[in-house]
Amino acid sequence: MKSKISLFNKAVFRHNLTGGWGLWTAITLFYLLSLPVGVYGVLSDVTQYSNSTGTKLSLQIQEMMISGVWGPMGLFVEVFAFAALFCAMYVFSYLFTGRNSNMMHTFPVSRISLFVTNYVTGLLFLLVPMTLSALLALATGALHGAVSSKVVLSYLIWIAAAAVENIFFFSMAVCVLMFVGNIFAVPVIYLILNFLYDGCILLMETMMSIVCYGLQSYVLSSSRIGVLTPMVYLARNVKINGSTAVYEQFEDAFQNMNVLPGYFAAAVLFTCIAIAVYEKSIWRRQET
Repeated sequence: MKSKISLFNKAVFRHNLTGGWGLWTAITLFYLLSLPVGVYGVLSDVTQYSNSTGTKLSLQIQEMMISGVWGPMGLFVEVFAFAALFCAMYVFSYLFTGRNSNMMHTFPVSRISLFVTNYVTGLLFLLVPMTLSALLALATGALHGAVSSKVVLSYLIWIAAAAVENIFFFSMAVCVLMFVGNIFAVPVIYLILNFLYDGCILLMETMMSIVCYGLQSYVLSSSRIGVLTPMVYLARNVKINGSTAVYEQFEDAFQNMNVLPGYFAAAVLFTCIAIAVYEKSIWRRQET
């Protein structure tokens, strides 16, 4: 008899936590070294060796605080994408073999409960270390007197943007995994989908440049349709514009944030498709 108590199963959740300790530990260590530890090192050097004093030094360390989290955003996007892929492959790893899949689905847990538990676990692996590390970086900045209302707001915006990007990549990876049951094919299809538009544009431009000599090439990042190449577009375009966030043009410093609701909507769509495919594939397996 299947459990009808909740959409979330604590036993599966505990199993995912204990079995995936290496994965979430690695993600946590990366964010801790990149954010609070990195910010501490930068601010220590600035306050120790800077010849500036008073207001000038205060603005300088606030700028360092903001650039410490927004500066490497391009690298963070790549980490988001690959960490999401690894988390999705771990929490749904039982689907890669028929034996493990059949065994998992004989337990008294409903299909939707199993999916929701694994999905939430994967998101927690991604979002909790990132958010905790950003808050610890803020606390580190507070110890150096580098925290102002604008710095706090810039970090909150970073957390929100990073959360949406993580949810998007994770939902895409889960959706791909529901269609592809091979452990080696999943990352290949996932990367192809992330770079499909960019690759098609590059191929088309190469062919046109051969046929039409001197034809001007179009830049992917300058086109709004470039959002169809998520890893490239997010890394290049969703960022902060220099150090203006410290000064009067704070609202204009954050670029292309308006695309994030679209990526969140796409994540919801990927999740709905994944749930439908998961239910249908299990039903077919039971029929056969």
